[in-house]
This record gives sequence, C-alpha cells and structure tokens, in this order.
Amino acid sequence: MTRGLYILLLVFCSTRLFGQEKIAGVLLRTPEAQNGYTLFSTVNSKITYLMDNCGRVVHTWESDYKPIHTLYLLPDGKLLRTAKLDNTVITGGGGGGRVELFDWDSNLLWFYEYNTDVVRMHHDVTALPNGNILILSWYLKTQDEALAAGRDPAKLTDGVIWSEQIIEIKPTAPGNGDIVWEWNAWDHLVQDFDNSKPNYDDVSLRPDRINLNYTPDGGQNDWIHANSLSYNPDLDQIIISTPFFESYGLSITVQLRHKQPRDREAFGVKVVISFIVGEILQHIIREPSPTKNFSVNIGCIGLMMAFLMRENYVFQ
Repeated sequence: MTRGLYILLLVFCSTRLFGQEKIAGVLLRTPEAQNGYTLFSTVNSKITYLMDNCGRVVHTWESDYKPIHTLYLLPDGKLLRTAKLDNTVITGGGGGGRVELFDWDSNLLWFYEYNTDVVRMHHDVTALPNGNILILSWYLKTQDEALAAGRDPAKLTDGVIWSEQIIEIKPTAPGNGDIVWEWNAWDHLVQDFDNSKPNYDDVSLRPDRINLNYTPDGGQNDWIHANSLSYNPDLDQIIISTPFFESYGLSITVQLRHKQPRDREAFGVKVVISFIVGEILQHIIREPSPTKNFSVNIGCIGLMMAFLMRENYVFQ
C-alpha cells in the first residue's frame, strides 16, 4: 500500500512538472546557436561556472569574494575575474575594487586591490597581450576641485564628482602590481561656464575636450559612468562605453613620448572627440578584436563609445 502510494505521488509530480513551463536549465537551443561554452557567475555566489550548450557544468572556480560585472577565460586557461570590496565613499553600482587571476585548478595566482576613498575599480577589466591588465576606475574629485575646474555649482548635486580613469597594471607578487600607464578624463576637459577657470573655451570649437558641464544625468556624482572596457590589438585601441553620454561619441588618441609613463605632464597627448555614427559603428561590429569582442551599451537615446589609441611601447 505504501509502495503504491509512492508510485502514485511520483506519477502525479511528474505530470505536474511536465505540464508547467520550464523555468530553469537550458530553455532554448536552436541550430543557429554557436558551439561553445558560457562563462558566468551569479551576483550572490563566489563560484564561477563554465557551462556547455546542454547546460552541463564543465568547470568551476571558487573565490573568497562575490563578483561584480565581468570575468574572462583567457587563452591559457586562466580566469580573470572582478570582485566586490566594501567602500563607504564611492558607492556606485558596479563598484568592485579587486581583480583576481586564477589558474585552471582554482588556485589564486594574483590579485590587485584598487579601492580607497579616492579611487575605486568598477565594472570592467581586460587582459592585454603583454600580460598586463587594464582597469577601469572612478577617480573622486572634491567639490573644490570640481569648482576650480569650471564645474557649474548647480550641477554638483552630490557635492563631488567621480571622474573616469584607466590604469594599466603590470602584475608582480600577489597583492601587488606596478601602474605602468594611466589615462584620466580630468586631463581632457573643456567648460564654457566660468571664464576665470581653466579649460574655458567655446565647447563647440573644442572637439579635443570633454565638456565638464554636460550632465544629462542631472549632475549626480557618477558623472560619466563608463561601464565596459575592451582592447583591440589590431588597431591598438581601447574602447570604453557609457550610457550617460547617450548619443555622443568620444574618440581619444594618446601618443606617449616620455620614458616615465606615469608622468602625465610629460605625455604628448592628442585628444579628438567626434560623433560615432552608422558606418563607423558597423565597421567596429563587423570586425571585432580577434581576442575579445567589443562591449556595446545602448542608452535610451543613443550610443556612446570611447576609443583610446596608444603607440606600441616597451617598459624597461
């Protein structure tokens, strides 16, 4: 009698399950799906999964930290992963502060933390062919610094600005790395609000600068909110994207002419800002980097991408 009841319950549960829409596992697989694997981690899990198209877990890695937005499986089988650290000052969505590199067996080979009251790694990183790591970071500017640069006080609703920074890290020992190159948006500003402050000019006549008072977000602290970063080795270009600048395109060319790459005043820098429209965008998408596809963010009105071109250089 008990055995018969178990069988009846099993049949009943199976019937109920088959009659419902599937809500987990592989929900759709068509012939057009590319053969390959999916690398992912859930927001509240410290485990990274590699899954095939049938939904089978092929491999896992485990960290001591929860992820933020990005992780990459490198050609040599290593896992490059972003991680979330606490920060009570720079608290924006996508904030991380830590980068980790694991081998295939989930051994932590290297990590780097960029997380203070002034800077915080956020959203994305990318590995370069030379073994270095590019990190996208917020760089906090105080109210005094913002006003001194020509920011409209009415557009300082949060009292501070988080500018954008890209740094290149040469990994050394775990927990350490050398910053061998950096780019800061704050070095490339223009403003037409206060003629007594630096960077004052007619914005429409300065395509080589970023308008400090362009604030479609209403003036919040996370002014630019770049949220993806990629490198194209064929063109030697870095691309970042931001939804806050909507339909504006930002094209930046940097030529390094100094042996000390961190000395920003010694950089020979040419910055060109231009609109990115159909043909250029289609060309980028048709011919992605052979090592990593570009990230594209679509906003409510349009698309903004930034290109940072660099000369090939060697650090001694």
